[in-house]
Amino acid sequence: METKKRKKLYNALMVLIIAVIAVVGAVIVGVTRGYIGNKSDSINVKEVYGIAGIDKNGITYTMDEKTNVTEGNTISTKTKARVRLEKNGDTYIIGENSTAVVRKISDEQIEIELVSGEMLVFMSGAGSSSALTATYATTKSDAGIFSVSARTGTTTIYSFAGEAVAEFDEKSETVYAGNCIYVMDSEYYRADIDIHSLSEFQLSLLLELTAERRLCFTGEELKSLEASRQNENSYGGGDIVYLDGSILSANADTSVQNGNDTRENLKSDANESPDFRDDGSNAEKNGSDEEDKKGDTPDPPPKVKDDKESGNKGTTEAGKNDSKTENNEATTTREHATTEGTIANPSTTESTSTTEDKVATEKPKTEHTEATTEHQKEDNKVKTCTLQIRCDTILNNKKDLKPGKEVYVPKNGVILETVTVEFQDGDTVFDVLKRTCNAYGIQLEYSYTPLYGSYYIEGINYLYEFDCGSQSGWMYKVNGWFPNYGCSSYVLSDKDTIVWCYTCQGLGADVGGGVY
Repeated sequence: METKKRKKLYNALMVLIIAVIAVVGAVIVGVTRGYIGNKSDSINVKEVYGIAGIDKNGITYTMDEKTNVTEGNTISTKTKARVRLEKNGDTYIIGENSTAVVRKISDEQIEIELVSGEMLVFMSGAGSSSALTATYATTKSDAGIFSVSARTGTTTIYSFAGEAVAEFDEKSETVYAGNCIYVMDSEYYRADIDIHSLSEFQLSLLLELTAERRLCFTGEELKSLEASRQNENSYGGGDIVYLDGSILSANADTSVQNGNDTRENLKSDANESPDFRDDGSNAEKNGSDEEDKKGDTPDPPPKVKDDKESGNKGTTEAGKNDSKTENNEATTTREHATTEGTIANPSTTESTSTTEDKVATEKPKTEHTEATTEHQKEDNKVKTCTLQIRCDTILNNKKDLKPGKEVYVPKNGVILETVTVEFQDGDTVFDVLKRTCNAYGIQLEYSYTPLYGSYYIEGINYLYEFDCGSQSGWMYKVNGWFPNYGCSSYVLSDKDTIVWCYTCQGLGADVGGGVY
């Protein structure tokens, strides 16, 4: 009897200890993340789009609408992400690929240092003021709408409504609505804002604000600009990706060897802010930084994919393979070129162009001849396949998509249109995916799984496993078949067609992959 009483007492004591530990842990997490504390000394996070991380006292995690930002916190955003902060009716919006440090918070003034990227500030005129400091200038306002861009070597201040004051090198300049000031060291240049120079970040926010305030641009002007940009080309659609990572564009009219395509959306050599995963950790990638990072690409933004090498995931419809067999003939296309094309290499910016069309049976006799010869040195070893990346199943399951992830889902659900990719004997589906994503600046995250001896695709275009439901993730199919093993174990054959799909329901059933 005595023994039973002791056991009961011991069990009760253990339950109490566990409860105390849980409460203490919750309090620590709440204080660290800002859920608990003095709200007057913090800024509320109104909205978070895409992937954004915050550093609090050396601890980094993913932001959400419950996060309270306090003094000393550092906020970093990834491509297509943005964070909207609010305090006393004033709004501070941090753009994509940006890093900002909150220096001071009070009811009278908010001070933020923009380390890199861009921010837009909307002051309500309720009595408080803002001070946004970048590399070469500090911008202050109490009743205006302005944005600041901090790029290498230059700080640019734009005023869209009201007035802002730019302070730099003991000078002070008023920036009126419709004006901008470029500052570099102690030099500056004033100009009118050209509407075509607006970034996607500025354009999207001004379209929202035009209904609230009278801006230097009308709503019609902004909508017209938005419509014209939506008609720009997307990735792929008949392009050829060579072994060296250069691209022959199906839509360009110049031919370049080892140089950048003139389209901005092929750049992929820019630095990127830290990669924050949904679990709040700072994501690690295997492979070189250049291969895994998504480039700083204005239009359209780089896309990312999440691939599951286990074979348990899939994302496109069964049998729906949009591959273009004629594009598989990469070497034939180069030999039988009838129009001019563009080869892009993200590492350089030089370009040359052909001067005339060639008969279908002739090789080009311009500068492109060198490129052709170089690519054909080992024609006996070079083979081709087609690759497409899509996440169209998400369009029918948006209710399950994690908040903020919608910015990474294209309107038509296609991240990469069908392209032809060169490869050599022994190359795998993983090799082709990695080379192509690097060429287009599409975000790709993967890790090696020793248990299966294969690489596992964790994310593509910032879309990861479980981002759209408990059964969601990436799958791949080759020639319409979904292999039940990792993509780095599938050795390619000439003329194979590869499709990476994102599944949302049935562990691949919604894309024809079935369950393994």
